[in-house]
Amino acid sequence: MTKAWHHRFAGLLLWALVAAAGAGW
Repeated sequence: MTKAWHHRFAGLLLWALVAAAGAGW
């Protein structure tokens, strides 16, 4: 896979973690 794809996926994963933390998980 390309490096750009990995960067985008990592960004989405980070957003998911932030959302989970904000939800109080």
